[in-house]
Amino acid sequence: MSNSEGCVRQYIWQEMRDRPVRVSFTVFITEYSKMGRWLQLLETGTNEPASDENQYFVPTEVLQHIDMGKFRRGQMFFQRNLFQCIIAMLTSLVAGLSVKNLLDVLVATEKSSTARTSFFRYLHTFHHLLKWHYGNVFDTASSAGVSIQKVREMHCSARKLMHSLDKAPSKLCADVFCCHGNMYVSQYDMAVVQSGFFGAVIMHPREMGINCSVAELDDYVYFWRWIGYLLGLRDKYNICIGGYQNAYDICKEIEQEIIIPALDNPPRHFNEMAQAFTDGLNLFAMVPLYSTPSVLGRGYDMINRKAPFKLSFKDKCRKAVLSLLVSAVFYVPVFSKLCNWSIEKAFACHRIT
Repeated sequence: MSNSEGCVRQYIWQEMRDRPVRVSFTVFITEYSKMGRWLQLLETGTNEPASDENQYFVPTEVLQHIDMGKFRRGQMFFQRNLFQCIIAMLTSLVAGLSVKNLLDVLVATEKSSTARTSFFRYLHTFHHLLKWHYGNVFDTASSAGVSIQKVREMHCSARKLMHSLDKAPSKLCADVFCCHGNMYVSQYDMAVVQSGFFGAVIMHPREMGINCSVAELDDYVYFWRWIGYLLGLRDKYNICIGGYQNAYDICKEIEQEIIIPALDNPPRHFNEMAQAFTDGLNLFAMVPLYSTPSVLGRGYDMINRKAPFKLSFKDKCRKAVLSLLVSAVFYVPVFSKLCNWSIEKAFACHRIT
């Protein structure tokens, strides 16, 4: 991160040039959350696209507001808890597939409807995540910076695809796509997805096998505050802008008001897409360790809520194995370090810039 000052001359995107971070806005977001009205604010972003179409200067005033030490500590938190964070993200991803406006985009792109295509799609996603957590995202010439721009372009392309399908319905999208206000990959969508990447970590650290302090969780929230910013999420909708406690409250609101109702009444294609994802994971694990019911069943256990489905004997065994793995990384630090080392070695994290 020592090269951050030099990236003033590098391109990121136009919105950063026009709006410095304001403490007053952070206070506004925090107060809105305290009133339990954050989702009302979030919903105003359903018709506003993510700011991801261009690359522009990173102004000096923006860089001066970034606490690089805190951002780096957020990265280190992930690196120390790599295996645990992966488990948390996998759980969130399966649950997040129940949110229709997010699922529709995945169905339309036709890149994750089978175990094989799903495996490669999310393997690429994982590569991006590793680059953000191990590299210098503020240097557009680095692998992390290139990754950020690539994801921005993919989001923009997905929005254009969805809009083209909306205007000229095909057999694929007949009676499937009915989005909020005809806006896809909106600020609303980006905020909900942002919560999926870190929400389970900060709400249920112990259940994910993470032994940490609130200060460490706050560092990780700060990390995602700027990743969201880089991906085109405006401050108005950035759920990390108020720090850990504010992000926790908002993630709880999303969990209770968006995710759980969606899981109770999942949309069409949820089951097949979720199964494709878990089957794809099993291709990587080389054993049938994952299934949609086992992953969701453990998720329901975490929030002390009865699952709206019954687990088969095999799924109960899968859930027990996942719980055992999580307990092992929590109580046996050497095992946690071994898991993290194995993943870092497999993906050559030391080469990420």
